[in-house]
Amino acid sequence: MAPLAARTPDGDVGPEGARVVSFDLHFIEPRVERDDAAFAEAMKKARNVVLTEPIRTKDILLPDGGGSSESSSHNVVRVMPPIERFSNAAVATAPFTLPGSLSR
Repeated sequence: MAPLAARTPDGDVGPEGARVVSFDLHFIEPRVERDDAAFAEAMKKARNVVLTEPIRTKDILLPDGGGSSESSSHNVVRVMPPIERFSNAAVATAPFTLPGSLSR
């Protein structure tokens, strides 16, 4: 994915360029070194790339402490950041991106 992604933020996106480029892909594992380096460099150069962070959840069953017949659980949420090289190159990372106004 990195070779195509490396070409996307570099240069004009749309007739007037893009204020922000957001990848709704999860870059949590390194791939081909050369491609990862090219993608990171393109993000640094563009200075407008936001990467999403997937959220992993896990339910943990809690022991029944009150004698009720219903078991309790606790939901643990973990944000998975992009690999460090990409996190450092992107202008921001977030668990999700919010759409902005399409008007200029």
